[in-house]
Amino acid sequence: MKRIDVLAVGGTISSVPKAGDSGVEPTLGAEAILGDRVGRPDLNLVFHDLPPLPSNWLSLEDAARIAARIDEVGADGSEGVLVIQGTDTLDEVPFAVDLLVRARIPVACTGAMRTPDRPGADGPANIQDCLDYLAGAVAAETVVILGGTVHPAAYVRKTHTLLPDAFASAPVGPCGVMVEGSFFRHRAPVERPALDLASGGESGVLLLTAALGDAFAWLPDLFPGHYRGLVVAGMGNGHTNRRAAHGIAEVAERHPVVLVSRTGGFPLARQTYNYDGSEIFFARRGVALSDLGDGLKARILLSLAIGGTASREDALALYRAAEARIIDGLAGE
Repeated sequence: MKRIDVLAVGGTISSVPKAGDSGVEPTLGAEAILGDRVGRPDLNLVFHDLPPLPSNWLSLEDAARIAARIDEVGADGSEGVLVIQGTDTLDEVPFAVDLLVRARIPVACTGAMRTPDRPGADGPANIQDCLDYLAGAVAAETVVILGGTVHPAAYVRKTHTLLPDAFASAPVGPCGVMVEGSFFRHRAPVERPALDLASGGESGVLLLTAALGDAFAWLPDLFPGHYRGLVVAGMGNGHTNRRAAHGIAEVAERHPVVLVSRTGGFPLARQTYNYDGSEIFFARRGVALSDLGDGLKARILLSLAIGGTASREDALALYRAAEARIIDGLAGE
């Protein structure tokens, strides 16, 4: 019988009405969330609970704790892990977990857009899809499964506040879909990169979105006192206001700086535009042009790269190595 470990971390899927007040709060543990509505007789389910929290309270340290627990159960004989959490950060935590986990086992993450007491609660179906996926999964990749769609952790995004189909994996598309208890794969798995990434505690990386006309004159004053690295989600091909560009370049002289597009698209052009605030301007000043395509993911990866090394140059080298493995995996190489 295949062993699957179920790790609950809270979220909407675990929420019940708050006693003596309005609204709901995360309360239920893994076994209570599954109840008697979902499961598979051919799986040996082992339950684990971390403190039930809203996922907007979670941090990079929490993601590291989840990854450490996955490594523990993997060393103990687990053949797959289901992580149940809130959806607010379901496009961030699984990616961080994927970068940190060393166990060569599949990990499926899910949650719910509706609380268990609501008509049409989606939690049980999402959990059942995860169990069905893990029952047959062999690739050591981390996925997010909601609404019957299996998304790669590196590219999943939350696209709506409340709708049940609130997640997408644009622009690359999903790994596949769950139909009648079986996984239909659309493309090759994106297996996790095995690199010396490490959580150094709280992120220490600022995510800055370029905005019309904003010079961010205060930016250099935040380094090194408040932050250790910077991710810029630039306009279009990763561009910024010309006044903002010089402050970003000043930070890049001493700290790792990564540039992505705020559109979420990729790749970035390297040799097209040449003026203050363009990709050529930034590349010549030591800014790493990234094809990860998502500022939230880039911030996580840079945070873990900084946590795994001491110097600006080494952090950027580690970032680029991890990014290359993710993109190679996406292409099925």
